[in-house]
Amino acid sequence: MNDAQQGWDTTVKRASRAEAALLQESVQIFLDDMEAGSTKEGAFARKLLGAERTLDDTGIYPVWKIHVVNSDAGSSSDLIVNRPLVAHPSLCGRATRAYIAYDIQQQRLVFTKDSWRDADHGLQPEFDIYRKLHANGVPHVLPALYGGDVSGTSGALHVTQAQECYVDDDGLCIDSDYVVRRIHHRIVQDVAYPLATIRDERELVQVMHDVLCAMGAAYAAGFLHRDISYKNIMLTADERGVLNDWDYTGTTDAPSPGIGTWQYMSIKLQKDLDEEHDILDDLQSLFWVPLHVIAQRFTVDEDTIDPEIFENAVRGPNAGGAASRRKTFITYNELEQVVLTSAPLKRVAQDCRFAWKQYLLGTDDDYPELREEPDIKQVLAVAAKPSFWLEKFASGHRGMPRAEALQDHSGVKRKAMEETGCQLRRSKRLKIMHATHLESVHLEESK
Repeated sequence: MNDAQQGWDTTVKRASRAEAALLQESVQIFLDDMEAGSTKEGAFARKLLGAERTLDDTGIYPVWKIHVVNSDAGSSSDLIVNRPLVAHPSLCGRATRAYIAYDIQQQRLVFTKDSWRDADHGLQPEFDIYRKLHANGVPHVLPALYGGDVSGTSGALHVTQAQECYVDDDGLCIDSDYVVRRIHHRIVQDVAYPLATIRDERELVQVMHDVLCAMGAAYAAGFLHRDISYKNIMLTADERGVLNDWDYTGTTDAPSPGIGTWQYMSIKLQKDLDEEHDILDDLQSLFWVPLHVIAQRFTVDEDTIDPEIFENAVRGPNAGGAASRRKTFITYNELEQVVLTSAPLKRVAQDCRFAWKQYLLGTDDDYPELREEPDIKQVLAVAAKPSFWLEKFASGHRGMPRAEALQDHSGVKRKAMEETGCQLRRSKRLKIMHATHLESVHLEESK
């Protein structure tokens, strides 16, 4: 049997000393810039937590050269990697590894994600999703530079076989729903920075605004992210928010049950994962994510948001209790007693909380008469519009202390921007449109 038949990845081989030196030098410059807080050109250098682990001086992690083929264009490139930035060893799962890599062809650092995607539940390859998002002009999404499903030198896809040989009853008991067919997949993107690196309250609101723009334009194009979470919201080097990791993406024309990161799921899905996952679930996730950041970073003294809202959000027999706890937090206004470091941020959080309270009351089957209350009826009519929530972040941002108002995105298609209320302007740092403009945007409400 040759290497491929024995399961070796023939797209990977040991890097030469010269190639390893290219990675070492580039990463060291990157680390030095982070430590100094700026690049040699004077640009702000945000810290990438854990980046120092990329260079392994123990000798445990070899330096590898990975040959990545662009499935979209047929071209290819070689990446030099050392120790993974993130690694999730899993016998039957996605086994995701993320690297800061040196791209030999582009002669710069990039980010690459190596994983085994689920091929049994109708999920599209993540690289294909990125291509479609950018074809539709969706803003605030990192471009996928190249990537796709991985094939060996023989041209055969890397596909798992474990799902064919699991044993039940008297043998090795493995949940057949968990052991699925998986295909090796790689994506190469620019380096982005985790949400934990935001500098202040104003930047948090800016990032949430940007993510809402991405969600709204993606929804107008027929896509639902379905995994809005702390780890999937990131920042670019130019200080903008991006919505990343679209590997759980669904389409609006093929509804499916709940999916995503449990801690940030909507109350509806936490109660019942068999419920259809829709745009409202993603929008409510975008309430819990900034609330988690606020609890970690922007409360005063001992005034904190009850951690049980997130700590109790675990799967299992108490799942309904977790959803009930969150509903109590929203409807009984527990946020009122929490002192935040920014009054405008508190207003944004309270404005969103109150809107979700009205929505929850209006959808409570125990009190159907509330649906006819004018204020609640109005919220029910617009809650599924990303533009409705976009204005709440925009209005709070306008009252924050730094001089510039919300930045608008440039370099994307005008149609996608207009559909979400993120209007294009000529200047680099611009005010967001007022509510009257936001409410005039057209989203496909039938979806």
